[in-house]
Amino acid sequence: MTLTSRARALAVVTLTAAIVLSCSGPGPDGTPTPRPPREVTITVLDRSNQEPVSNASLRVAGATAITAADGTATFTTVGGASVAVTADGFDDGTGTVPDDGGLTISLRPNVVSGAVTDGDG
Repeated sequence: MTLTSRARALAVVTLTAAIVLSCSGPGPDGTPTPRPPREVTITVLDRSNQEPVSNASLRVAGATAITAADGTATFTTVGGASVAVTADGFDDGTGTVPDDGGLTISLRPNVVSGAVTDGDG
């Protein structure tokens, strides 16, 4: 190998290493590239009996939806997004969209039913 071909080989190796190093690692501002939005199914359940809560109102990043009879609604959003839930007869609930999979939010009922009696029945 001549001196010129050695210098050329060294230049190729150096350039390749520089390209590899510049392409790996965080973005230009030091943060990782954000994940793209994905479809997420959110399920709302009654905390007391684990039954689905239909007609619950969900809000995620400015978008809204109402849960179906099975207690679910689907959004296209990113992991880490905040979810707010309201439903008649339940305390409000919140959750955070995970990076993978769906989200289940259990609501506590705030309606009590029954009869109040004294010691004599």
